[in-house]
Amino acid sequence: MKRWISLWLALFLLCGCAPTGKEASSSQKPLPEGPIHLLVWTDGETDAWEAIAAAYTDCTLEFVKARDGDENSRALRAALAGKEAPDVFLLQAKDLAAFKASCEDLSAENWVNNAPAGTMTEVQDGTMIFAMPAKIEGVGFLYRKDIFSAAGINRENINSFSRLCDTATLLAERIRDGAFADFKNLKSVFGIPQEIGEVAEKFLPNIALSAQFDGTSRLLREKLQELEQSQALKSFLDLQKQYACFETDPVQALKSGEVVMTLASHTAADGETVGLMPVPVPDGAQDCLMLQVPQYWAVNAEASAENKKAAKKFLAALYTDSALETAVVQDWGIVPPFGNFEPETEAGKEVRRCVLSGRTLPMVTDGLNEEQLSEIGQAVEGYLTDRETFEQLTAQLLEILGG
Repeated sequence: MKRWISLWLALFLLCGCAPTGKEASSSQKPLPEGPIHLLVWTDGETDAWEAIAAAYTDCTLEFVKARDGDENSRALRAALAGKEAPDVFLLQAKDLAAFKASCEDLSAENWVNNAPAGTMTEVQDGTMIFAMPAKIEGVGFLYRKDIFSAAGINRENINSFSRLCDTATLLAERIRDGAFADFKNLKSVFGIPQEIGEVAEKFLPNIALSAQFDGTSRLLREKLQELEQSQALKSFLDLQKQYACFETDPVQALKSGEVVMTLASHTAADGETVGLMPVPVPDGAQDCLMLQVPQYWAVNAEASAENKKAAKKFLAALYTDSALETAVVQDWGIVPPFGNFEPETEAGKEVRRCVLSGRTLPMVTDGLNEEQLSEIGQAVEGYLTDRETFEQLTAQLLEILGG
């Protein structure tokens, strides 16, 4: 009798300790039960994040950002070290190297092979890819569509440097002859910033550097031993010198009708009177936009396995899931780094066309430090204002980037 009681007791305990089917299924759930925390700071895109969170249904998204007045990278570093560290975070391009150790490897993700040329070089470390482009910007010539129309110029025909030169000459002659009666403020073909900034520091030198290097990392690793496209750079700068005036704000001067063209990001184009066109580079095979990646997404390497999986799934869906398209292109208002979604603005559509047709150049100067950029800007500005010769400019570039 005791033996039977012992047997029944053992069976009872065994059944009582076994997990139910519901509990077993719950323990294998692929997505986290709690929210994925996306730390987004300083850009203040509150409406965009709310729209994305509402549209994405695979898991709960909770977006957080730095408090007003906090420095970006310091706030992110503190959050990653805290008890509620974000699972996904938005990085500014300048902070990539500083946060690489906190980033999960994304090299196995499908989107890697669809990234535009030149957008991944700064986030590769051997076979590891530690961040994903979040948005892209195209740098090219902003131009006055109405002035082009008045001059009988078809923007599509300006697809080589020689045609850009012919267009600048034609416009300069008509401005000199007073042929633009409807544009009383018009005084110059090109506008160049009076203050040294990203045009002199980044955009103009990139004309030569992007033909020689595919990214900042390679430039810093191999150093600039020779400026192979020095003649192309000189030709481009000389065209600016010949037909440009210095403006406090060239984009504003363009919008007020004082100049016809200026180098700038596509984000400054309004689509009505101001359009965007690729840059016809001297000695280049075609006209191209210079491509910037101002922000990247990263997955926290210290997050749980479940949260990493959910985070990667979210990032893959962000630029491919049609349910998120409106939130991305309208609420966030960006040009997505992959060609799946059509941007909302005319200039954004032009960036997408250039990306899909392979007509882009990497912004090699983007990852240089502030001291290097300042010295490059001063050297370029010295040549534009005739304080220095082109030979002196070349020598300074070699010194700044070759050491």
